[in-house]
Amino acid sequence: MPDQTPLSKSFKKAEELNFPMYEALFNTAYYIAEENKSFLKYGELLNLLEKNNVSVSENYRN
Repeated sequence: MPDQTPLSKSFKKAEELNFPMYEALFNTAYYIAEENKSFLKYGELLNLLEKNNVSVSENYRN
């Protein structure tokens, strides 16, 4: 079965580990857009996420 290969298992594991971060990033961006806030607040909100134990990769801080 294709879903049992080591590569597919690796992708599935990475997806499971990263999903909470992607969900938090999306929800943060959605909040900014929905509330018509300045996107300059995004970095500050990411800092708040990390303070609340949500890991955010440095790649998403640009």
